[in-house]
Amino acid sequence: MLAHASSLVVHASSLVVHASSLVVHASSLVVHASSLVVHASSLVVHASSLVVHASSLVVHASSLVVHASSLVVHASSLVVHALTSFYLFVAPTRARRLANTSVIKADNSSAAAA
Repeated sequence: MLAHASSLVVHASSLVVHASSLVVHASSLVVHASSLVVHASSLVVHASSLVVHASSLVVHASSLVVHASSLVVHASSLVVHALTSFYLFVAPTRARRLANTSVIKADNSSAAAA
């Protein structure tokens, strides 16, 4: 009877060991699942970071386009000012010089003819 009781204790101990082993394996599975969740969360964070950086690049590119457009507007304004200055100041002065030169040539021609 003592041998039978000892055998039952050994079987019970074996069951406890197996149950403990199952608990350890289950805990290991929980740890691995948690690790997978952490890695998945990390991937989501990195993907979000990439989206933010891409959006930032789009904003910077748009800003460059705006600055380039502004430069074109300023260059056009400078051309308009240059043309306005030419037609308001330079062209009339040249026209007067040409008129004066023509008058002087005409006077010289009439003096030479006389």
